[in-house]
Amino acid sequence: MSCGFVRVLMIIGMVVAVPAMGEPPPPSPQPVWDMESFSLDGLAAARGEVEQTLTAIPSDSKESSPEGLMRSALKSRQSLLVELEESLKRRLMLQTTAPQRIQSAEETANTLAQLKKRSEPIPPKNPTGEIFDAVREKLNIASGKLEESKREMRERADIMQGLSERMTKTRDRQREAQRNEEKFRNLLAGTNPIDNRVVVVRIENEKLTQRVTLEIIKELEAEQEFEKQTAGVRDQRMELAQLEFDRIQQEFLLYQEALTKVQSQTLKAQEAEVTQKNEAVEKATSLDDLFLATWEAKIARVSRNTTGYSALLNEILASSAEQEDKLKMEREELKNLRAMAGQGSSLSELASEVFKEAYLRVSGSRKELKAIDDGELDQRIKEAMARQFEITAVLPGLRGQWREELQNASQELREAQLKPFTEKAEKIFNAYRSQLSEEKRLLLDISLQGQRRKILPMERQEVLAELESFVLSRIFWVQDDLPVGLTMVRQLLGEVFSLNRPFSLVNWWLDVLSRKTLETLVHFVQSGRMAFLGGLMLVGLPLFLVWIGRHIRHIANTGGAFMHTGMAKTHLLGLVAAGLTPFYLLAVAWAIDSMGFPAALGTVISRSLIHSALFLFLWRLNVFFLRPPAVLATTIGIPEDICNDVYRAIRIVLLAYLVCLLPWMIFNHWPFDFEVLPRLGLTLFQIAVMGAIYRLIRLRSSLVQRFFSLGDRARVLARNWGLIMFPAVIFMGLIVTMDLLGYRFGSRYLAINGLLSFITIIAMTGAYRLIAVVSEKMVQRWGKEYILTSSDRSDPSKTGHLVRQIQGPLSWIVFLTGIISLAGYWGINESVIRSLSDITLYSVTGSDGQIQFVTLADWGSFLFCLFLVFWIANRLPHVFNWFVFSRMNMDPGMRYAIITMTRYFVILTGVFVAFSFLKLDLAKIGWLAAAISVGLGFGLQEIVANFVSGIILLVERPIRVDDLITVGTMSGRITRINIRATTLRNFDQQEILIPNKQLITQEVTNWTLGDTRIRLVVPIGVAYGTDVDRVGAILEELAKSIPEVLTDPAPEVYFLAHGASSLDFELRVFLNHPNLKLPVQDRLNRLIYKRFQTEKIEIPFPQSDIHIRSGLERLWATPVSES
Repeated sequence: MSCGFVRVLMIIGMVVAVPAMGEPPPPSPQPVWDMESFSLDGLAAARGEVEQTLTAIPSDSKESSPEGLMRSALKSRQSLLVELEESLKRRLMLQTTAPQRIQSAEETANTLAQLKKRSEPIPPKNPTGEIFDAVREKLNIASGKLEESKREMRERADIMQGLSERMTKTRDRQREAQRNEEKFRNLLAGTNPIDNRVVVVRIENEKLTQRVTLEIIKELEAEQEFEKQTAGVRDQRMELAQLEFDRIQQEFLLYQEALTKVQSQTLKAQEAEVTQKNEAVEKATSLDDLFLATWEAKIARVSRNTTGYSALLNEILASSAEQEDKLKMEREELKNLRAMAGQGSSLSELASEVFKEAYLRVSGSRKELKAIDDGELDQRIKEAMARQFEITAVLPGLRGQWREELQNASQELREAQLKPFTEKAEKIFNAYRSQLSEEKRLLLDISLQGQRRKILPMERQEVLAELESFVLSRIFWVQDDLPVGLTMVRQLLGEVFSLNRPFSLVNWWLDVLSRKTLETLVHFVQSGRMAFLGGLMLVGLPLFLVWIGRHIRHIANTGGAFMHTGMAKTHLLGLVAAGLTPFYLLAVAWAIDSMGFPAALGTVISRSLIHSALFLFLWRLNVFFLRPPAVLATTIGIPEDICNDVYRAIRIVLLAYLVCLLPWMIFNHWPFDFEVLPRLGLTLFQIAVMGAIYRLIRLRSSLVQRFFSLGDRARVLARNWGLIMFPAVIFMGLIVTMDLLGYRFGSRYLAINGLLSFITIIAMTGAYRLIAVVSEKMVQRWGKEYILTSSDRSDPSKTGHLVRQIQGPLSWIVFLTGIISLAGYWGINESVIRSLSDITLYSVTGSDGQIQFVTLADWGSFLFCLFLVFWIANRLPHVFNWFVFSRMNMDPGMRYAIITMTRYFVILTGVFVAFSFLKLDLAKIGWLAAAISVGLGFGLQEIVANFVSGIILLVERPIRVDDLITVGTMSGRITRINIRATTLRNFDQQEILIPNKQLITQEVTNWTLGDTRIRLVVPIGVAYGTDVDRVGAILEELAKSIPEVLTDPAPEVYFLAHGASSLDFELRVFLNHPNLKLPVQDRLNRLIYKRFQTEKIEIPFPQSDIHIRSGLERLWATPVSES
């Protein structure tokens, strides 16, 4: 009972809510979908009615409620009406545009005919800069019209390209609307009256959709008709724009050339005028004449500069215009290729060929871009920029300078002469200032255009990189040839045996053996001139080459009168001898081409001889350099086993070249023009090359074993070499598989770049070996003073240390060069690296409040900068030792201080530069450093004090590395002065770390600071009664007999005192270094002792006599009692 009551209330509520929900659009006299024709006003009125109905529906109604469903249906109708209105506008535009285009066709044709009849532009007689600027503006306008025509052609091509697809989709949409209408009509019968309103609106929407699709189909048909009517007109307009541009460009170039000549002549005249004005300055006799002549000379110089800078600006504009034209063409080509690629998921055969040609053009454009050398123009632009700064600095105070000079020059003038002189000076100054302003304007233009000229090559690089990556991504997986199968076999049989093919292999042999060919050969033999030339080639030239070969071998073995025998010259003669037979084959090929052989036979024979000559020359080079005993083994020290392995691998490649690649070069061109047979030869050649490479990189290869011996002491690579080889084998297998499946471009791309990568790696290995040899020779030549010991023999440890110092930087250079080359092979260029700038990681706020974004490229630059800074800092000692200290006589302490301070400077500067890549504000870093300094002042006083003391030690150098010092009770030699502590090695070879603060604040005795000389005092005592003069003479003689004792100051002997048991002497000598103190003291004491023994001089020792004066006699006299 309650449920029924609730249902009744809900129905009543829905009926009451229907007016609030909004009624469907009030019926018009005729619905839109039933109208025979439309007008824009009628569609706008219908759309307004729908919008009015939508405003009556509550905006907060739920989507699932009746109000929400009605709102959704009305919005769909609104969008359909908008679509219908837009379609009608486009159709009306086509209808009004087509007649205008057709009417303009005759005018365009007449203009085109008149333009073709015009005579060629002639160089102008009196070119000026103003007219040249006007011609340049005309050229820019013509270029804009041409670009507009091209853009219109592209737009029409895009429209027509997708027209059929749009037509198909529109018809599908029409059929779908018909099905939906039928579904909604079936649904209408089973819904309640309230839901019927929404269903009715949806049925009407489907009718409207059908009418919209019908009108769109009419629009597309109108597009097709418009294309038929206006295609010829657009072609004529395009041709007209192109001809106008070409003509104006030709006129521009002629005008530019003429203007350049005029400017050159004007410049010469102005140079002469400047010379004349300078002479007038030198001849001036009075102050006023000197003043006027000086300022007139300034005007002449500025005029000359203005003319020169005008010519420079024209050169910059011409260079920029050329680069801009190429940039436009490359961008247009990229757009066209993208449009062509957008036609479908796979490229057609024609499109793939277009993409291949585009890829080759991109490679050529990138080489051409790298080959641009405008160093002279860049230098002139830099000089112009310097002149601009000079003028900017001079202009503000120019009038003050002029007034001061005017006042000085007019002091000797009378009152009557002063006014005319001042007026003339004012005119000269105004002219000079005007010329200077013009020069400044030209310099500003040069600055702007120079910057633009620098940007254009970078933009071209980006476009070419994008074009290359796009083209490569499209054609890499294009199946541009037949896969291996029955079709390929049938085509191969046709190329070999088909009698219907003009030059199949069988037909070629039949043509060669034909009567006509034999008659030609007989006629050739019977001809006297040809017979003589043939005999000369077959008999005379071989005998001459044999004689030359024997003579060369004789010279190499015995030496001639005109040269000295030697290894290098012997090798050179061997190379010459190796090229004699290839030279003969090339001569025969030239003779065949020039003697009128039958074309089909002569072309094949000459081509075979040329490639056979190349094969033979490479074969002999391989034998000469690599077959044991190998020349490379004796010259640069490459091991014999490596030479033998490389020799065998190259031999496989050369044999494959002769057997497989030579047929490819013959059959791939006229007269055969085969497809399958040359391809099979190229595939077999690739397989042979991969086999040769595999022989070189397999585990048993001597090259790999040598690599292990150099850098794999733990045998990690040797144990895992199979895992490393697996990707290489897969890579080679992928190349062959892609070629067999018909993906020729992708296979060739991988094969060429893979081969270049392998050759680069081999070249890097050879470069490492060459670096080792060169390093050893450099050490032996320039490092003799360091590596020689006291016995004039080289120290192996020192030699190895120097060799490693040289090898390290050179090896890094070779490594980086190889990495850059490998990256270039595989398309990882600067454009790819610049693309990292598009990856934003986070943002920071600068000191000026601007938000700056930190990208992945910034972090890469930051890390690379840090790596480079510490790498340079680590190798600074080697650089200084080889290039600075080797040419200067400097003590080790000074060397250490210079290296340490330079290292700190490099690290500090590099760290600041590295953090600048992260957009860190240096002002904020300064505040941070100040805050940290306050904290350090309270918490890390000792560390800061030691740091500052280390700086003082390095700058003031009170102690140096290798100095002998005494600090408190510690004595020893300084080995290192670091930023916090100094390392002292005592005489027990113990290293003691002394805080730098102690070396500044405590008393330090430096035995070698100013002078390394030191005094040695040897005390000696002799017995009483010894001849003191004789003792002094002996001690002085012994001191002078030791070479380490200095003669200035000379040794001295002093009789100091009458000791308790000896006469005390002191021998005082001076030594050159404290290191000699203990050895010399030991030698002196030994010599003194031995000499005193020989001279019977007693060295006493302390003695004590005990005297007993009383009590002892009585003790002895008292008898001992018997107990």
